[in-house]
Amino acid sequence: MSGDRFALVARLRAALSRCRRILAVLLPALLVSPPALAYPAHYFVVNEATDGTLSVVSHQLVEISGSPDLAYEPPQPGRLERNLDASVHEKSTGRKMFAIPAGSSPWLRGEFHDGSRIDGQSIAAANMQYVLRFPLGAGHYLRLRSAGEAAREPTSGPVTRSAQSGAAARPAAQALEIDLDAHSSPARVAAPPPQLPAGYASGSVLANGDPSNRLDLLIVAEGYTADQQSQFVLDATNLVNKFLSISPYRDFKHLTNAVWLFVPSSQSGASKPNCAETPTQPVVSVATAFSVQFCSLGLRRLVTVDTAKVLTAAAAVPDWDKVIVLVNDSEYGGSGGSVGVVTTHAQSMQIQQHEFGHSFTQLADEYTSAYPGYPPCSDLPATSARCEANVTDQSSRALIKWTRWLAAQTPVPSDAQLAGDPLGAGLWLGARFQSAGMYRQCYNGIMRTLGGPFCRVDSEAFVKRLYGGGWGVPAQGVSLIEPGAIPASTSVDAAPQSTLQFQANIAGSLAAGGLKVSWLVDGAPAQMESSVHGAHQAFTYVLPDTSMHTVELQVSDTTPFLLDMPLRSRRWTVNPGSLAAGWNLLGNGGSTTLDVAAAYGDAAKVNTVWKWIASASRWAFYAPSLTPQALADYAAGKAYDVLSTIKGGEAYWINAKVAFSAPAPAGTPITSASFRSMATGWNLIAIGDNKLPRAFNNALSATTPAADEIPANVTTLWAWDAALRNWYFYAPSLDLAGTLGNYTASKSYLDFGTKVLEPATGFWANKP
Repeated sequence: MSGDRFALVARLRAALSRCRRILAVLLPALLVSPPALAYPAHYFVVNEATDGTLSVVSHQLVEISGSPDLAYEPPQPGRLERNLDASVHEKSTGRKMFAIPAGSSPWLRGEFHDGSRIDGQSIAAANMQYVLRFPLGAGHYLRLRSAGEAAREPTSGPVTRSAQSGAAARPAAQALEIDLDAHSSPARVAAPPPQLPAGYASGSVLANGDPSNRLDLLIVAEGYTADQQSQFVLDATNLVNKFLSISPYRDFKHLTNAVWLFVPSSQSGASKPNCAETPTQPVVSVATAFSVQFCSLGLRRLVTVDTAKVLTAAAAVPDWDKVIVLVNDSEYGGSGGSVGVVTTHAQSMQIQQHEFGHSFTQLADEYTSAYPGYPPCSDLPATSARCEANVTDQSSRALIKWTRWLAAQTPVPSDAQLAGDPLGAGLWLGARFQSAGMYRQCYNGIMRTLGGPFCRVDSEAFVKRLYGGGWGVPAQGVSLIEPGAIPASTSVDAAPQSTLQFQANIAGSLAAGGLKVSWLVDGAPAQMESSVHGAHQAFTYVLPDTSMHTVELQVSDTTPFLLDMPLRSRRWTVNPGSLAAGWNLLGNGGSTTLDVAAAYGDAAKVNTVWKWIASASRWAFYAPSLTPQALADYAAGKAYDVLSTIKGGEAYWINAKVAFSAPAPAGTPITSASFRSMATGWNLIAIGDNKLPRAFNNALSATTPAADEIPANVTTLWAWDAALRNWYFYAPSLDLAGTLGNYTASKSYLDFGTKVLEPATGFWANKP
């Protein structure tokens, strides 16, 4: 890099540093903070016993990524997941504030390799644990109500019938109310976010985006001692890579985060008690963090942990959606349920790929091993207990719910694997523990045989679940529009003829067709294009008149896993008005002097007005709520001047209580060239000749610059957008280097693009 280039970069860095100082010191009240990236929240682990009794296992205060989603609607009860009736209420009135997602598995599943079929056991859970995560708030209480007998399915099976008979005796429901103020003292709320407990550690295997818009897997260590952390990280990395190696998991790996949590155990491995299935195997007893053991309920390969302890520990990294416990033992085994459990055996991962089909995608088993008493289902129209997405009791082509996936030549019912398409949809007899009367969509997929593939209907169900929600955060599923769209508010105040910029990053599948992006104004298409995952989208809109308008972003995904493209949208309402409530940076680009008290003397509309006096390096200040004497006294005490006029070419800040229209600049337009002699340093100015920032900078030269020349007449230029609550940024040196757009995007500033410096636009210009 040449010496001139080094000097240019140095000057730019110094200017940006001065800019940060002036914005932080001189305008502390004017800057609007960026949207919060996390919010403080309660993290409860609640146990529901066999008799329906509810009790709090643990409580912690945590930080959750994103913004609270209080629009959650509890789903209908299902066979694969129970939902605790949980809601937050106002203590003074009892009014319900919002419902809380709280799901748990009513089953402990052990499904293992057995030649060409799965040796499966679905055992009714004796206890269910729920995790509740929701924002803090004073004066509230938490109301919990167990599902009760009415919502429970009949249970029976080959294991522990005594426990199941106890489950059948559960009463109708139990309730519990918790004073949340007692769990969130001011001292605890004001404390910094909790650190990991001693001995814990965490890190990422996959970091693909904001946890508030991703499927987040948490891999928890079990049976690893303190000096085995590096081995656990390696094992966790291998686990995630293997787990996501099959379609459709691998096809949406980029929408998945995976985090590991190391919790040290006193001893290595897992306990292996005396087991009737393997009487010759040695008995092993070890002390581990979560009491892992083989031979649970008499099944050697059924490996379980203390779920309540795991969920409590998981609060250390609370942005998880699904938890998998990785056991430091190479013997084959695992289990599924509220958390997945897997050993380091090479084939154990196939258990979890299958179990995730249950716990996340809500798929039914497709094998036919008899399991008397398993809750029935039917896809008959009048039936409330509808079958899972991948099985049905309907054999008429028109009534099969996946009929659109059926090729015209595929016989129904189907009798053999489809030639040339092993993943193709058909209707094969035998599924859901029944050899007759129940049909599956796949000839021999992973829900029938461990190590098999997910077939068409399975994969569709996964993607629908991923985008549809109901499994964690976000409650509505992964959105095609990432968090942080600009403007942050869906209601935007703007002046007629003003230019607004709408921006968002988008996410979706990596399908060949990409993502389809449409911008609509008042419901009519205004800009359409094809795009890809991770792209930045922007739309410039000029408010044409004094009427209210809408701007909407629609994003759809061409993924081949779905027959209908998923669609997400975000709509903004644009309200006319030259001032927005809050801070506005305005300009007087005309020659007529503005009387501040006459223009902004209404205390019902205006808090304060400020003008920067560059020659004196201080502020002039006006507040309509103060008398002239009080205003003079206050200004003198703060070393301000009293602000009385805004001359032509000057700009000013106004803090508005409500949106209203400000006086438009009048008189002869102030030209850009009139600022050639402006003071060195920061100047708060306005022009009346509607220049782009580059043209304004060039106009400060005594002679017209060459076509390929961009002189450094200003170091940086900044304009505040009240509607977007963000800064427009321009730097001639970056413009000349061709890196202005990249720098602006990297700092999340707004790009001027075709936006001119209008007469009513105030802006900062830093003259070197």
